[in-house]
Amino acid sequence: MPNRSIAISMVMTLVACGPAPDASTTTIEPIIVRPGTTTFTPPPPRFAGGPVPGTDMDPTCVGWFPSSPTDALEVPENLPDVIVYAMVAARGEARGEITLAIRDPRGTFRCSNRAPDGVVFVAGPLAAGRHDIFVGTRTQGQELRYGLALTTRRELSPSDFPAAEAEHRPGEVVTRGLLRARATVPGVVDATQECRVTATITPRSAETHESLWVVACGGREIYRAEGRTYDPSWDNGVLASDTLTTGSDGTPSFQWDTLEATIRDDASGAHGRFSAEFDTMPIPLPAP
Repeated sequence: MPNRSIAISMVMTLVACGPAPDASTTTIEPIIVRPGTTTFTPPPPRFAGGPVPGTDMDPTCVGWFPSSPTDALEVPENLPDVIVYAMVAARGEARGEITLAIRDPRGTFRCSNRAPDGVVFVAGPLAAGRHDIFVGTRTQGQELRYGLALTTRRELSPSDFPAAEAEHRPGEVVTRGLLRARATVPGVVDATQECRVTATITPRSAETHESLWVVACGGREIYRAEGRTYDPSWDNGVLASDTLTTGSDGTPSFQWDTLEATIRDDASGAHGRFSAEFDTMPIPLPAP
């Protein structure tokens, strides 16, 4: 697994937040944090992001969070200074930013602001007890894999940890999303119908940063094609971009950003000529 240096130059703001939307602690095995602890957790088989707006925690918390913790810390004794980092798992997967919230044993939250290079952190004292970690995304309707690192040594920075680059495996979903159709397109999609977007690593694309993209509305697939999971030439906010229709490359076109999506095809496509527009929606949990 390759190492990558991640620079950070912005100090985060700690915010006291109100009660969590869901107070359950789930069955997550906590990371034990003692004086001198420094640890890095590779990307877990779960995603940052969810349906809960940060403002449900507190007006100062930004992003969209899962309703249950994604990680947890167990602190046997009061610690004066702990830094918890979260970082996007793989820059080749999708463009997006994550956000971080930590709930202490009293139910009080501390939340991060944005930082460059896909890294966010919360720093400060941790009281003895269990601390639940919620990793969210700044963009509604998006999920991103992430890595987690923490240290009690203030002199360390994210560049001292292994990169959060995930090792791609065939069959692994690397991007997910949820769309809602704005209007009925006969034979394609019904008005207000929800459609799921997935980008899945295939054996042929495991080393190329390409994925099999599928948009499925109920039991009907209206888009299926291999393509880039992320391209640095895309405009900010673009999550997927395939501009060619069936007559050019054998599949419909698919344009998706943080607010909306459009799938179009010409007369030679399986569903004939059509244009379907969608709103990007929050992803409910648990995700499939």
